[in-house]
Amino acid sequence: MLSTITLMLHFVSIAVSMEGYRIRQKKPRLALFLLGAWPIGAGIWFLASTYELYLQGMAHTISRHYQTISKAANPSGFDASVVFHAALGSVLLILGLICMFAAIRKKEVRFPK
Repeated sequence: MLSTITLMLHFVSIAVSMEGYRIRQKKPRLALFLLGAWPIGAGIWFLASTYELYLQGMAHTISRHYQTISKAANPSGFDASVVFHAALGSVLLILGLICMFAAIRKKEVRFPK
């Protein structure tokens, strides 16, 4: 349930970031701030879905296809997958926050044409 809610919020963050991309030439500081919404939404979804599956004793697989593995079937793969997805969510969350803070702190932001 939590991952479903955060996935819907992530879709909203994608729409916000698309608007930021659209206005990047007219208002670059605002665009950079809005572009930081996508990685924040993705990071929160990764963390929430990983946590939700972890509570059930499951984890995402690290592959091209969306699959889950159980802790009992593959303990070493389970641990690696949980750590990888938690780290990926954290990196995306931090990247989005850096974009938003950079938009606030920098005086001049430019996007190449």
